[in-house]
Amino acid sequence: MLINFTFKNFRSFGGKEEFDMIAGRIREDAASCLSVPNNPKMKLLPVAAIYGASASGKSTLVQALAWLHDAVRRGRFYTTPFVLKKESLHEPTEFCIRMLINGRIWEYCMRTHAADVVEETLMEVKKDKRDVVYERRSGKFHLGKGTGLGKKERQYAEQLGSSLPKEKILLSTVIELKVPELTERVAPVHKWLTDTLCPIGANSGRMYLARDLGSSPELYGEALRRADTGITGLHLMNIPMDEAGVSETKLEKFRLSNEKVLYSDFGAVQIMKEDNSLKAYRWAMEHRTHEKERHVVFPFEMESDGTMRYLNLLPMLFSQSNEERVYVVDELDRSLHPTLVEMLISKHLERARQGVRQQLIFTTHDVQLMEGTLLRRDEIWFVEKKRDGVSHVYPLSEFRYRKELNLRKGYMEGRFGAVPRVLDFETEKL
Repeated sequence: MLINFTFKNFRSFGGKEEFDMIAGRIREDAASCLSVPNNPKMKLLPVAAIYGASASGKSTLVQALAWLHDAVRRGRFYTTPFVLKKESLHEPTEFCIRMLINGRIWEYCMRTHAADVVEETLMEVKKDKRDVVYERRSGKFHLGKGTGLGKKERQYAEQLGSSLPKEKILLSTVIELKVPELTERVAPVHKWLTDTLCPIGANSGRMYLARDLGSSPELYGEALRRADTGITGLHLMNIPMDEAGVSETKLEKFRLSNEKVLYSDFGAVQIMKEDNSLKAYRWAMEHRTHEKERHVVFPFEMESDGTMRYLNLLPMLFSQSNEERVYVVDELDRSLHPTLVEMLISKHLERARQGVRQQLIFTTHDVQLMEGTLLRRDEIWFVEKKRDGVSHVYPLSEFRYRKELNLRKGYMEGRFGAVPRVLDFETEKL
């Protein structure tokens, strides 16, 4: 689970910013908070809603987490600093994330400049100390004492860390090369950043959607039907193999494997072995008609933006209860009716109360979510861009206010900042 994330000099964020998922001393919906082993005083929030004006930097906060996810997954990167200040162009960009993984707290930090790693550290955080796994700084490498490695293994690991090109990420390289001396120690953190952390952009489709649909098509079909979309179920359509969008290399590897189904990374295509040959299928949606027992099948390309957005977000509610996930969604309410948005959040909180260890962090303009008891007050954050162009993220908990205050009204009146300063203009002069 995500505990804390700090970053600096990234796009519209010039200074050091901090975002955390640590629950405050609020009694509201305490049952939804996630426990931290060996630290009964700390609880983690299952949800965080981030508000702000258009172009304030909300999406950039999501992109900062997505950048870390993509950089570690690919092993390469390029960072864009804050460009409105000359000094920032020559300063490094910093990311530091603290995670709860299998009951242990880890901290991974990177300082980068353009396409180079300036500094990279990994450590386990304990009550009274920090056990360093490795430190890499300015071409020098230090391996922590608590790695449990013998003399020869330490020498090999230190040689690798010291000789690694500055454009390479050590965390990614260890996993890619399957370095036995370090893999066991870094694998949980690498898996968390590349798998547990799930960034979802405002316009992006979900990876592995075909796999999700193939695992439980009835469940997804029922969810779409209950959302009043006019959809009655999901349907597999046979398509030519050259329309599957799967490389020949992947197909050949699939032929030689014992796997029965190959799912596309993006889109909704799956390849199946049938009669000693491969056949391609694409998921489509069945729609009801006015005629009894007659349905029309629509390919995904014909569906509305709202339907596809809803479908891409549904896996958040259907993933296995023992799979920890941290979903970071930009514009959760894009193309969705407020009723569906509230349902997604409500279902997520319901799963949290049942012990499902997942978090949902999202940006939104839906001020209706501030009303009622859906969100705790420590689950609301703001992003504001100052007049100098620098974005700043801060929690509602920084403000002192009466409990009976209508948060939605107070926010729209500008009591907490993070609202646009719109100036009037005359259209006939434009």
